[in-house]
Amino acid sequence: AEYMGAILLVFEVCNKMVVQSRLETEVSSIASSLDACVWANVYTFLSPQQCVKHSRISRTFHHAVVPEVLTSAALARPELVTSFVDLFHKYWRISVLDVSDKERLFTEDLFMRFAQALPCCSQLRSLTLELPLTLSMVRAFAEFIVSCNGLEDLSIPNSSLISEGLKPSDELHPSSKEALSVFADSVARCPELRALNISGNAIGDFGCESLVLGLQQAWKLQVLDMSSNFIGSVGALALCEALPGVNAIKSLNLSGNCLGPEGIAILMHGVEQCKGLESLDISANGLRPQGAAVVAEGIVGLPRLRSLNLRQNWFGPEGMALLAPSLPACQALQQLNLSANKMFAEGAHSLAEVLPGCASLEVLLLQENTIGPGLRSLLCQIVRCPRLYELNLSNNALRRDGALLLASKLFLCEHLLTLDISNNDIQDAAVDVMAAVCGTSLQHLVMKANRIGPIAAGLFGPMLVACRKLISLDLRVNAIGVEAPQLVQYAIRSPI
Repeated sequence: AEYMGAILLVFEVCNKMVVQSRLETEVSSIASSLDACVWANVYTFLSPQQCVKHSRISRTFHHAVVPEVLTSAALARPELVTSFVDLFHKYWRISVLDVSDKERLFTEDLFMRFAQALPCCSQLRSLTLELPLTLSMVRAFAEFIVSCNGLEDLSIPNSSLISEGLKPSDELHPSSKEALSVFADSVARCPELRALNISGNAIGDFGCESLVLGLQQAWKLQVLDMSSNFIGSVGALALCEALPGVNAIKSLNLSGNCLGPEGIAILMHGVEQCKGLESLDISANGLRPQGAAVVAEGIVGLPRLRSLNLRQNWFGPEGMALLAPSLPACQALQQLNLSANKMFAEGAHSLAEVLPGCASLEVLLLQENTIGPGLRSLLCQIVRCPRLYELNLSNNALRRDGALLLASKLFLCEHLLTLDISNNDIQDAAVDVMAAVCGTSLQHLVMKANRIGPIAAGLFGPMLVACRKLISLDLRVNAIGVEAPQLVQYAIRSPI
């Protein structure tokens, strides 16, 4: 009875966001009387999924989440905070702790109460703080870090460290400078730190220079995410000098910054020294063709590179011609994202020429490139990629002719499991694609926003029954109309 009562109590506080008079007394009494295994079961019931942090799976842990609704309730009723903080001291042996406050309801006083309780979490391995941190809060956090020798994953994303928006060359506010300096010192004191996420904090070049001082002491750091931070060429220089000292680095994410051709030229000198690097994300950095040439030269020296994200860098056909020849040299490359690069048909031809040499390629994302007539040469070579299981060709102006061509080649893609051809205006040619799917191993087909009408959709039903391997079919935004109920009936009867 206590177990079920606790579950209902947690649901009522978190979902209704209403602290009723009955709950006011029950929170204090139940929270203080339940033993540790009951609270562990409550949170297992609320969050039964496995905890996945940077491809490292923790199968046995106590996962505590402090959501915004609970924060709101705690602000209204301070006694609730005391009850939950007491649990840190009395019962909780937490391995993973997520504290989120996107609505910025977390006050300094409330944070201090939690910070004072955190040092007792001797088994804490993963900590996420998604809330605005003032200088005093960062100092309190730094004191906690000193006592948490086992911390492996630290995530402070989305404008948590500083409050002002910046351009790369903007000077930081003095309080933000000091906060970043204190934080960098905290990172240096985490001997077991393996993953650090400070994305979306707009630290700029000056903030990057401060933070790399702490990174140079993080000997075991394997995952670094500094995306969306307005980092330019000055910050790239600071990172370039620090990266060779971080010998264990395996994943580097600098997407959504302001590197440009100049910044990437500086950064790649440091990246080339990270011989164990497995994942590199430099998407949305305005690299242009000049940057493509630099990336092409740099990735040749990364023998373990498995994932390369170059999305939205405006390479164009010229940049693709410079980048493509270096791809086969990355023998371990499994995932390649070249979406939104304006490669057009000419760029698709350049990529097609080297695809047979990419023997390990498993995922190829080419959406938003308007490749159009370049599809033919691309498909002729894609079928020669023996391990490719996911292909995204959405928003590429394939139209009806492209869909018919794709249908004629699908049976050759023996290992393809996921195909996305959304927003290509294929119209009734979708019927040919569906017919071709029936004889393949395809499991997921996405054909959103293709102007598929009711007549074509009406022919899908019998095909669904024949598609023995198909698991999901996405036909959203297609004006299927009156044929939808019949299609659903076929789907229910089919293996889909």
